[in-house]
Amino acid sequence: MATLNDNWITEAHIDFEYKKYMLLAYLQHVSESFTENKLYPPLSELMKHYRNVTALRDNKKQFYDSFPERLSSADFNNFKLMYEKIVADDSLMQEVESIILFSIPQFEKHISEGKKIYDFIESKIKVSPVGIIPLQINEGYFFLSTTQNRETRVYEYQITIFENPDEKYRALCTQYICSYEKKPVAEFRKYQE
Repeated sequence: MATLNDNWITEAHIDFEYKKYMLLAYLQHVSESFTENKLYPPLSELMKHYRNVTALRDNKKQFYDSFPERLSSADFNNFKLMYEKIVADDSLMQEVESIILFSIPQFEKHISEGKKIYDFIESKIKVSPVGIIPLQINEGYFFLSTTQNRETRVYEYQITIFENPDEKYRALCTQYICSYEKKPVAEFRKYQE
């Protein structure tokens, strides 16, 4: 499963086993992308799903806590009153709660894995302008070549920011433009004459 809908917990069948395997299939795809060092879009999607699930958990708890309670007993020796909730989760809400409790640590584990790759890549890449500095410093072109082949690839890039509540990440969106064959200097001089 390549993507996970934003409302994956509540769409179709609300069944813990079904949603568990749905999530695990998605996370397997994410892990495969991370193995290939492909962070975009899986890392930003993971963060979005994690925020959605934690918000669902927090909102459910806040909603549950806002219901009134009924006095159930009194402990006169310790001067305590015991209360019970008037409402209780039905089986559907218990399934949703189980899905949430299972999915949060799964998302955290994969986000941590993606952050390690992101931090490693960020520590190895240095982006600096060469020549005339453009007005828009977050977009431009870069040349990519390796020592093994004689080809230089030209890409257009845009640097964007995607956020986690705790951190900001930079994303480098690229689009392939064309390739040029590298020629030795002697061959290039002969070509100019």
